[in-house]
Amino acid sequence: MTVAVDCAEPVGSRRFEDDVAFTGIGRSRRDRRLRRPWSVLAAEACRAAVSDAGLSRADIDGVCVYGGSSGLPGLSAGGVRGVEQALGLRPVWHCGARDVPGRMGPIVSAMLAVSAGLCRHVLCLAVPGGGGSRAGTWPAPTADGSQRGRSAEASSSLRRVALAASEYLTTFGHGREALGWVAVAARRHAARNCDALCRTPLAMDRYLAARMVASPLGRFDCAVPCDAAVALVVSATDVCGHLPHPPVWIDAVGTRRLAAEETDLGLAGYRLAAEAPAAHLWSRASVVRQDVDFVALDDTSTFDALCWLEALGFCAPGEAAEFVRDGTRIGPGGVLPLNPHGGELAAGRSDGYGGLYEAVLQLRGEAEERQIPNARAAVVSSGAAGPGAAMVLVSDSHPSTTRSWTRN
Repeated sequence: MTVAVDCAEPVGSRRFEDDVAFTGIGRSRRDRRLRRPWSVLAAEACRAAVSDAGLSRADIDGVCVYGGSSGLPGLSAGGVRGVEQALGLRPVWHCGARDVPGRMGPIVSAMLAVSAGLCRHVLCLAVPGGGGSRAGTWPAPTADGSQRGRSAEASSSLRRVALAASEYLTTFGHGREALGWVAVAARRHAARNCDALCRTPLAMDRYLAARMVASPLGRFDCAVPCDAAVALVVSATDVCGHLPHPPVWIDAVGTRRLAAEETDLGLAGYRLAAEAPAAHLWSRASVVRQDVDFVALDDTSTFDALCWLEALGFCAPGEAAEFVRDGTRIGPGGVLPLNPHGGELAAGRSDGYGGLYEAVLQLRGEAEERQIPNARAAVVSSGAAGPGAAMVLVSDSHPSTTRSWTRN
């Protein structure tokens, strides 16, 4: 399917994606409520990622943060500065604001900084849902800085998803089962992930009988809240041959953001928020859809996953419901596994960084019981209700890595 969003070809032959790779991943303990300060969880994830990359803290010369500490005025002690102080880092570059839109924005900014030669190894951190009133936390700010404002913002986002999902089901003549099969498949994947928060099977009748949150979305249509932190290390390609794990390469990034006049509160605006970065992604990628072994897509809600499947061209508009029927095609062993770790619907909310973590693990062949055989290419996305972004990631064994990524 050709997505109806115009996107110009990249200018020139040089691409910043060719200069960077993911070299380390780490995460903290995770649970519904760990009752541990966010600073402790963040430090735990960061130390794990740096160690996984085979680096020392002195090697980290860039830091970026999203989630519980993004956008704090002046990069205060609760944001990037807090990470630097907790780990004893002295970076030459840091990013706490959203220079590039969306949840993946700070990571893309990190890639650009490495490509520009500002730094060699950037530590990227997400503290999903970070905040609250606990002492010692790194709060997630809102426009007015209040918890009340934060709740109102979440409620508004949920209403927007519900409105778009309702219009989608009505327009294409689908029942709530179209959403339910995404939740069912997520639980099937989570059963093979010992770190997932919700591992018990989910039957369709239980899904349909669950408490409604905002019609047509029920309790199983929404991401599972959790206390956790996820970190990744972005490195320059010319140092990857000296690190302990095989690097995961970035084939392409799609970040196009809609203009204000292109957005609305209905289905069309909601879909465009995913279609714009998806079209931008494929205009830059050497990998084609048929090469993709699995996808790690935003499933903050089940409807978000359907939107991304269609926006990325794996299904035509309105046909994702049939594609996910029975959860077989997107489940373990399916033609296009969706979120092999269980996604945010079952593994726990991660603001999209959990999908990146899983994709790196799969492409390195280290996903244990849930490992997808010979996984060499994946698409990762984040954002739908807000600005979206997507990436194509490939393993060292993928043919596309022979382009300009020759390692010494």
